[in-house]
Amino acid sequence: MNSWADRLKSKMKEFDLTQEELARKLGVTRSAVAHYVQGTRHPPIKQVIKLAAILKTDPAWLQFGKSQEAVKASRQQSTKHLNRIPILDWNQVIHYHLDAAFDKTQPYLDYFNYHDTSCYALSIKGDAMVSPLTQGISFNPGSFVIIDPSKIPEHGSYVIATTSNKNEPILRQYVEEGGVVYLKPLNPQYPLVQMERGMKILGVVVASVQFT
Repeated sequence: MNSWADRLKSKMKEFDLTQEELARKLGVTRSAVAHYVQGTRHPPIKQVIKLAAILKTDPAWLQFGKSQEAVKASRQQSTKHLNRIPILDWNQVIHYHLDAAFDKTQPYLDYFNYHDTSCYALSIKGDAMVSPLTQGISFNPGSFVIIDPSKIPEHGSYVIATTSNKNEPILRQYVEEGGVVYLKPLNPQYPLVQMERGMKILGVVVASVQFT
């Protein structure tokens, strides 16, 4: 099993646990568990430990697919800043490139589950991607998304894209219908946007992180 979400789902299946039941045992919302299962959000370490206890497994195996000893050895061999992901301002994203250099004031997100150094993080603001559905995926203000600028979007992916006026980029769901690409908000109060000439996908969301 290549991802932590795969390991989580295998344990849930082993214990015949539904997302609703697991959410109740964890004391979180069904939406949070949906994020965990889909691999779009990783829980804080306290929740990982609680999850492991519920699923009767090793927290290190749940996170990394390895034993505690193997994880410790791997960390000793890794570089110091391997999992430090730069937190960009939304305006920086338009000009971001893989060889970007940052000064000492650049904030970073210490994130242990995604070691691709080409990624960057963004802090969610606004409610365009807050779903009214209690059981659906939702991106809440104050949480972070981790963006892979080299990943190719697929139908249903969450992406960062430029708008037609090329101002601050937006976070939306990438939807293909009849050969046409749309950028879909999760909040129905915002409009569906059709991809037009001049608009650009800047990266794909590979994880969502919320520390509270």
